[in-house]
Amino acid sequence: MAINMNIPKSEYDRLARCFLPSLQEFFESEEGRKEYNEWLEKQETADTDI
Repeated sequence: MAINMNIPKSEYDRLARCFLPSLQEFFESEEGRKEYNEWLEKQETADTDI
């Protein structure tokens, strides 16, 4: 069952602006790159398991 909350685009934009700096900082860090690469490897493995 889908719930339509009619959230205005401006609210999504505001939320994205709040999260973006933290996300950028994480993915630019050594730890973030390492975790992303581990996740990416799992995704590639999962794709070949089908």
